Amino acid sequence: MKKVLFILLFGILLIDWFLAGPTSVSAGCSDRLQCYIDEVNNEQAKYDSAQSKISLTEAQIKKTKSEINQILDDIQSMKEETVELQKQIEEANKEIEEKTLQSKELFQYLQITNGNNVYMEYIFGAEDVTDLIYRTAIVEQLTKYNNRVIDELKALIVKNQERTKELERKQKEMSEKKIQLDAKIASLEGEKSSSSEIAANAKKQLEDLQKQVEYFKSKGCEPNDRIGIDCMKSGGDVISAAGWYRPTERGRLTQHVGWGGVNLDGFHYGYDIAGGWGRGEAIYPLANGIVKSTWTDNYGALMLVIYYQDSDGTWYTSQYAHLSRYVGLDRNTVYYPYVTKYVTPNTVVAYMGDTGFAFGVHLHLEFADCRYGDVQDYDCRNYTRWQNYIKRRYNEGFSGVTEKVGFPYEWSSR
Repeated sequence: MKKVLFILLFGILLIDWFLAGPTSVSAGCSDRLQCYIDEVNNEQAKYDSAQSKISLTEAQIKKTKSEINQILDDIQSMKEETVELQKQIEEANKEIEEKTLQSKELFQYLQITNGNNVYMEYIFGAEDVTDLIYRTAIVEQLTKYNNRVIDELKALIVKNQERTKELERKQKEMSEKKIQLDAKIASLEGEKSSSSEIAANAKKQLEDLQKQVEYFKSKGCEPNDRIGIDCMKSGGDVISAAGWYRPTERGRLTQHVGWGGVNLDGFHYGYDIAGGWGRGEAIYPLANGIVKSTWTDNYGALMLVIYYQDSDGTWYTSQYAHLSRYVGLDRNTVYYPYVTKYVTPNTVVAYMGDTGFAFGVHLHLEFADCRYGDVQDYDCRNYTRWQNYIKRRYNEGFSGVTEKVGFPYEWSSR
């Protein structure tokens, strides 16, 4: 009997374990401290990987520059050799001209065509026939010598000309290779810049996340605790923004904040984002924050307001507009169930839509460094002041959410 009960109990526990799954990874992981710890490890891995890539790229750049310097040295040596070859060719041509003239004169002397010539005098200055024959033989040897020298000089000229052509070809190849290496360095510099940007962003995220983890731990949170539910239940606990992320997994920026909007005053107060999934595009908070309110504007657009506090204590607000629905609710529901509750960058809060005054499915995102709708924040206590504040900050050079989140023209990750 005891054995049967033991088996039944073990079976129940086993089924419960399978249904619950491992405690370290759960469906609600985005709200747990362990997820922040995992993010710290992820960002550390990103930073280490980027630093490693930077070191590798720098080594490649150094090696490539060394190759370029060697090419430049080789080209300079080839130029110097070409100059020397041209000098030898000029000297050889000059010597050929001289030897040719000498041979011509010697030939004339042998045929006794010029009786006044010094060679003629040399031959006919002989004392007897034997001496005459001897002297004639010397002239013939001089002629043969000159002819041999001329042939050698001509061969030297041909050889130098061929070498010059070879050097020109090699210089051209070297120059083309240098162009390729210059392009390689430009590409490597680009990779290094990209890796440096990734490393800088990862370092900033890492520092913020580490501060966040330490803060949660100081409030008594354990790795598997759900923030705001199992720990930090008091509304007085401040949750800092830590890392900043884009509001959608996929998106394309269709309009910036600034002058040129469709509003009556000609100013566009936010960023318009088209999503790859249309009404199926999930909307996320930009960082750790607190849902302040949900409401419907005069045109029927579903709105959502989230507060964030950066690590330096500055408060920010993001306002989402034209939402199709809030998470878990139908599109006509005004009250969001998680108002005043903590949210993380991984919490889906709504879906993209075209409610209200909209020309298509998109997210209208407004962002400013104040708390919209908070009576304690004079600059943004109501809608009119919020709009005036955004316009004033824009004119002062505040770039809005792009100071926190990188917004390329199009993206496929947060």
